[in-house]
Amino acid sequence: MRYLSLILAFAFCGTLCFAQKQEIHSDPTELIPSTGGGVQFVYTLPVNLEFEDGPLDLTALGTGNTWCWDSSAAANWGWGHFTTNANGAVQGAQDSYLLLPFTVVGTAASVPVISFQLKYNISSSDKVWLEVSDNFATWEVLGTRAVDSGSTGENWYDAAQPYWTGTVADYVRVSFPIVDYQTRPNLFFRLRFESSGQAAGQGVWMDDLRIQEGPLPASSLSVPFSEDFETGAPDWTNASTLWEVGAPTSTRNLFDQTVEGNQALVTELSGTYSQLGDLEVDYFYSPRFNLTDLNEDPVLSFFQGRNMAFEEDDFSVEYTLDAGRTWARLGAFGDSINGPYRHNWYNAQNPDRWNGVLANYEESQHELTGAAGQGKVQFRFRFLSTRQEIAIADGVLIDALTLELPAAQDLKVLEMLPIEFEFDELDTVRVQVLNLGADSATNWTVSLFYDKDSLLSQVSPPALAAGDTADVTLTGFSFSAPDENHLLTAVVSAPGDTRALNDSLTRPIYVRSKATLPLFEEFNGAVQGLTSSAPFQEPGWHLEVAPGGSGTALWASNFSGSSPYSPPTALWFFGNNGTETSVILTADASAYTTADSLYLSFFYRYPADIQNSDEKVWVRGSVYSAWLPLYSWPAESRFDNFGFTGYLDVGQALQAGGQQFTNTFQVRITSNGNAGSSSSPIMIDQFRISDTLPPASVNILSWEDVGRTDFTQAIDTVQGVLTNQGGQTFGDLSVHLYINESPIDSQSLGIFAPFDTVTLTYSNLGLSAPGEYDFRLVALNGEDTVLNSVQYDVITTPLSLPVVQNFEDHQTILEPNQQIPEEPGWVFTGESGSHLELLQNGYGIPGVVGEGAAFLSNKENTIASLIAYVDASALSVSQDHLFLSFYYNLLFFHDTLNTVSVRGSGNDDWISLNVWDFDSPRDTTLYSGLIDLAPVLQSIGQAFSSTTQIRFTHSGFGLLPEQGIMLDGIRLDTQKVTRDLQVAQIRVPDLSLGGGPDTVTVVVANAAELITDSVDVQVTVLDPSGGQLVNTVSTLNGPWGPGTNQELSFTNVDFSTAGQYIVTAVLLNAADQVPNNDSLTVTVTSPPTVVPSSPLAFTFDGCFSSEVVSTDGEVTGSLEGTPVREAGYAQQGITLAGSGSYINLGTASTAVYTESMTVALWLNPATLNQRRWVIGRNRDGQNSGWLLRLRDGKPELALPGTSGPGIFPAGDALVTNTWQHVAFTFSGDTVVAYINGV
Repeated sequence: MRYLSLILAFAFCGTLCFAQKQEIHSDPTELIPSTGGGVQFVYTLPVNLEFEDGPLDLTALGTGNTWCWDSSAAANWGWGHFTTNANGAVQGAQDSYLLLPFTVVGTAASVPVISFQLKYNISSSDKVWLEVSDNFATWEVLGTRAVDSGSTGENWYDAAQPYWTGTVADYVRVSFPIVDYQTRPNLFFRLRFESSGQAAGQGVWMDDLRIQEGPLPASSLSVPFSEDFETGAPDWTNASTLWEVGAPTSTRNLFDQTVEGNQALVTELSGTYSQLGDLEVDYFYSPRFNLTDLNEDPVLSFFQGRNMAFEEDDFSVEYTLDAGRTWARLGAFGDSINGPYRHNWYNAQNPDRWNGVLANYEESQHELTGAAGQGKVQFRFRFLSTRQEIAIADGVLIDALTLELPAAQDLKVLEMLPIEFEFDELDTVRVQVLNLGADSATNWTVSLFYDKDSLLSQVSPPALAAGDTADVTLTGFSFSAPDENHLLTAVVSAPGDTRALNDSLTRPIYVRSKATLPLFEEFNGAVQGLTSSAPFQEPGWHLEVAPGGSGTALWASNFSGSSPYSPPTALWFFGNNGTETSVILTADASAYTTADSLYLSFFYRYPADIQNSDEKVWVRGSVYSAWLPLYSWPAESRFDNFGFTGYLDVGQALQAGGQQFTNTFQVRITSNGNAGSSSSPIMIDQFRISDTLPPASVNILSWEDVGRTDFTQAIDTVQGVLTNQGGQTFGDLSVHLYINESPIDSQSLGIFAPFDTVTLTYSNLGLSAPGEYDFRLVALNGEDTVLNSVQYDVITTPLSLPVVQNFEDHQTILEPNQQIPEEPGWVFTGESGSHLELLQNGYGIPGVVGEGAAFLSNKENTIASLIAYVDASALSVSQDHLFLSFYYNLLFFHDTLNTVSVRGSGNDDWISLNVWDFDSPRDTTLYSGLIDLAPVLQSIGQAFSSTTQIRFTHSGFGLLPEQGIMLDGIRLDTQKVTRDLQVAQIRVPDLSLGGGPDTVTVVVANAAELITDSVDVQVTVLDPSGGQLVNTVSTLNGPWGPGTNQELSFTNVDFSTAGQYIVTAVLLNAADQVPNNDSLTVTVTSPPTVVPSSPLAFTFDGCFSSEVVSTDGEVTGSLEGTPVREAGYAQQGITLAGSGSYINLGTASTAVYTESMTVALWLNPATLNQRRWVIGRNRDGQNSGWLLRLRDGKPELALPGTSGPGIFPAGDALVTNTWQHVAFTFSGDTVVAYINGV
């Protein structure tokens, strides 16, 4: 049996059922969903429905826009809720209601209260209200108007009428006692919405339905109130998926502890808040408070920590004095200085809020303005995430919350300064204390403890007035034990101060170690990160970032390219957007005096994107001294230029500044923050502080040919620049040149002082024979060799046309100025750090023509080029052609540029033919096409010559050898490609709806520029078991014109077995110049048949999904075209309008024609004319298809038959714009039709 697609079309909604049975339904009305007094679901008090998993037992009925269960972000809590806004704003007249068809069972001794969260935006002529019934026939309004709320209900209807109307923009809880419950224990409810349709509104939303015995716990708490979240938050309401109460376990080490106890209120206990969408708001609600007995506003206090990712993110407190009907933001930016009961309140404005990072927990405090004397007071924490980004921030932590009247005595420790202790010489701490109480503080003390139990110092300051701040200085102690973490605690105490949580402040301190001198640091070893709160593992180094900014340093290898020195590691650091960032070294220099010479030096690299930057080196004799400028980085420093400070005499700088060396001598390397990001950091390497200068060192700064424009020319003159980068002087330096190990020249330089440079020119060399030349430069100081370096050069001969380069039989790496072995005319040139690899199947990438290929790569923004020299002197740019073609693959790279260029001779400028940048396709082998070089040269006045050149260039970052550009199949010819047949396409059937006998088509194309002749094509089709369904060789006869195709088709290929089929086409005798496209393989999969475990039924409920799911969850269908979800017979249905709208139910075997079957559904046709397909399956003709359709409004069922389908019409036609139930049952030769059960 074949299982084919089940398609629903026309306009219908409601419930659709299929059932395979052996008998005909005697009463098909059993398929009609019950509406009036149908099945009653019994709930036992208390009832708590949050609708997170669906609509549960609630049913939407009535006319017009229906109530709909929705799972968008508009819910009061979580995601699930009900709304009339599923299809947009209210449009047209309607009277719809949300039915709660369940019986509430409770005790007769109590009166239950029904409550739910409600918000609405409707016109003044529209209204919403709740009705109650005990028989589903007679309904009455529950409550009459707002005054009926009294003390037992909240927000029940509006002031003068028994309904809600107008706008309540935020969810508000409404509640009312269920009157006469004792005499009517079986009650049913419905939320009714009536709209005249005269004015459009946004609609109504309902969530979090509760029915419970006795009064609600709202407005039952008073002050003093405290919450440490140790037992959860039983009286609080979580209206979000973000806020959590528990023990925080942050992976980002910010919120891994609480203020007191083990639990707190946190945005994501174990992660970050990145999963929130744009503009997602999450609330956490406090209990309700009855403050009618207060004459003074209470003060809300809590401890908070923050790590919020973005400037626009918003953490704030809102409060209500009318049980949630209206909410206002508590306090404003700047309130912290406007009263004694306001502290740490908001740090940003527009809107007023908290944002940014607060790594140390601080107490925030503000009075609930106007709350005194009010009976329905509540506050809530509000968190807004403005973006959906990579997880980078913890969010917010709240703990130790209180709501109480202002205290007479309340001293708070604000801060300790300095907050970071670097060295044991620090023996002074300043403690800031704030008086939050109503009275002046007298007889108070401040104590300082080391690791919480060792008293270091204690003082008794003078009186402190209410609202004032005091700076208290404690001295007479010292710290020791370097490289250890410790705790420092300041404690304030005063008689009558009972708020102990803010009486102390503990800060972690790190007693930093110091480096020893002399020092030489190559920044070798494991990769490390450096922040302002933790040092490197190496002694003495730490990072300092300006307040309010952010910066980073890495001790790493290959972070942003490699250091040019050995080992290739360096110290990288950067600030962000104007943040001054400094790397500081502290060393014990007490053994030195300013009369001694102490030399500082290092190499550096200056990023290209620094604008108006200010990089300097500072020193100071001790941590108590002022910083003295020592060195400024020259403005001409730029990316890929490595600068050297020279040997800076620190002793002279300190002496000039009136300072001395001490045991806390410091060096500071600073950027003012315009070194913008991790992609362009400042690099420091070879950092040295020594009382002796390093040995002399000869280095070659540059080496070049003079007067030579290309590698075909003779070598007559070379020139090198040498420098002494050491700290000492050579007394007897001589330099010797060898070419291919033969001595050529010797020069005596004599004395060669530090930083001296010399240009050595070697002329009249007379090298003209083709081949490679090694220029070895040897420098001797007396008899000691101080330099032995080889520079490569080459004289090549041009290639003859045509040129075909497939890079076969090579496995080597070329350095700059070398040619491909045994292949003159191909020269690799580049800067230091670049190279050309000739590999077979290199990096797992086979060549296009054979396995060989060339890989151009580099490091540190150097340039690598492969140049082909061609003798094209016989060609004319106006009369001839020279076609270039090649294959290329842009391997993974960063900020790179790849070009192919041409020039007529070595005296001409390069002309760019093609450019591939960072946005070009990568990791894919592509073909250049034919590029005619003649018109390119002619367009700018160049001509072919005996040294015409084609250059392939790769430049930019290249962090790994395999990052660059791959080249293969390079061809230069005066003729176009004469033969290139290719398998262009294999067309296979769409098996997504099941397989059967079908057709496979192979398309062969002539991709050459000339007419070609015949070709043989072998086609194979393998079934899922590996068996051959097709294995034939066919001939496609020529001639073919350029760009034309021929096709081969194979019919009746059996795809009925589920699984993967492999189809391959191969050109057997193509004899191509481009053989890599002579074969093609594709796969196609026939899916297994879905067999439901029960009869197939769909309700079509749900408001926004693009799929429909059967009631048993076994079968999923898709909405195709433009179906519209709207009010159905029961809850939601689907309207199908237009010829392109249908529902595809796939290959469910339950809906395949059998000897007996029932199909039933609710229909509401808009028109009755012509024939309209409602539901059916018909892909395999008359053998297994069937169809239920309307013919001029009359339902009819078409079933398969041996001589044609049998047509079985119903007796009556349907009517328009009315829901009607249509059912057909059949068994054997008997078919029965029912309309509304008749």
